[in-house]
Amino acid sequence: MIQGIQTLEPEDGWFWVSESNELISIHPAPGVDLTDPDVKVKVTLRKRLLHHWRPQTSTSLTPIAIRNLVVEHAGDYGIYLQNVNNVTIEDIHFRRNKIDGLSLGGGNGMRVSRSTFTDNGVSGFNGSGTNMLFEDLEIMRNGRLAVYSNYTGWANEGFKLGFVNHVTMKRLLMEDNYGVQAWFDTGIYNTELIDSVIRGGLTSGVFIENNNPNNIPGLGETPTVIVRNNVIYNHVTRSRFSNLVARGISLSENYNAIIENNLIVENDHGIALAANIRGQSFFNVVRQNVISTIGDQINRLYYPRNALIDWQEFLIRWIQHQ
Repeated sequence: MIQGIQTLEPEDGWFWVSESNELISIHPAPGVDLTDPDVKVKVTLRKRLLHHWRPQTSTSLTPIAIRNLVVEHAGDYGIYLQNVNNVTIEDIHFRRNKIDGLSLGGGNGMRVSRSTFTDNGVSGFNGSGTNMLFEDLEIMRNGRLAVYSNYTGWANEGFKLGFVNHVTMKRLLMEDNYGVQAWFDTGIYNTELIDSVIRGGLTSGVFIENNNPNNIPGLGETPTVIVRNNVIYNHVTRSRFSNLVARGISLSENYNAIIENNLIVENDHGIALAANIRGQSFFNVVRQNVISTIGDQINRLYYPRNALIDWQEFLIRWIQHQ
């Protein structure tokens, strides 16, 4: 069911189905006469199943609700929303889309809840925006194209966000994604991942990178990404798929992240404050976590000698791996 669909602006060659499932509306390209017997019309799902675009300067607050759908087998993105405000997405199954189940480009006021993202080619979802809530989601086995491409691309993950702020992500279950499971990349602040279970990915469970004053003017002491009260486990290198070191949480060229009160166990590295991809990280706080790794104790916390760590607040219980 799609509410508010009457606000969509048609694109040439697109179609959509009414809420009653009784009417298919088609918007032909200029100059196409549908009454011409030589003109044949075919409705295809080979590209995006729902695409809603607004100008970047749009201030429309008309609410849109998308509920109770299966979104599958799109030729690129299952649902693509660009500069759309006040959107609620609930009880949707995004599965087996070629690129991403859901792609978000800007917009203010996005809520995604009680939905699943499984077996999508690149990621379950990705995007940017402000004032966003993601809750009660299952995100599994996304990024299979990473295997086919021998991990030559950057974006293969459970989800990837960039240039977002004032975001809450809670009660997520992330499992067996083919790249990074939760990726926070560039220009992010006041964003939190809480009360979630992240397990069994092929590289990092959580990757936080490039959120710093270079791309967030006036950052100061504002937190970038907060990772709190999560269980993150079983990220180990599987040479059959990838030779990348698997980590519970990994930071690269990042400022002001807060990592606290997490259970981080049975990963190749517990927390890595240097990922050897970008530059160094500064002013990140790691405290009150329980960390145990497979193998050497040195792998429980990996950091460069000049890393700035709040040792006064820092608490790790070293647990002997059985």
